[in-house]
Amino acid sequence: MPSFGIIVAVSSLLFPVGTEAVASIIDGPTVERATANSAIITWTTKSPGGTDLHYAVAHYGTSSQNLREIAESPNRRNRNHADMTFRVLLQGLRPGTTYYYWVESVQATGNPDGARSGVSQFTTPHRP
Repeated sequence: MPSFGIIVAVSSLLFPVGTEAVASIIDGPTVERATANSAIITWTTKSPGGTDLHYAVAHYGTSSQNLREIAESPNRRNRNHADMTFRVLLQGLRPGTTYYYWVESVQATGNPDGARSGVSQFTTPHRP
């Protein structure tokens, strides 16, 4: 039985027990940089709590009614900061194309943080 207590203690360091993450977007999302074939989308939330590892997730596509493409990038939370900035890289985009997207952040456990944007859009440049 003592072994179980050790496992629980280690688990609580990685995935705090009883910690519900509730975050809201306070800045963005915005396109930080776009090339003909890629884009970086960034946004900031109040510190989401939960796990230290979070994922920035973008749901995107060329129609605002069909956002089935998904990009994910790992982001690490700093417990000493009140806010957290997320960045996600979209790759394999087509030059001169308008993309629609919405973003969210997710804990390493797969649980959403509660931060979710509305649909936005950007157009990739015609040349790299």
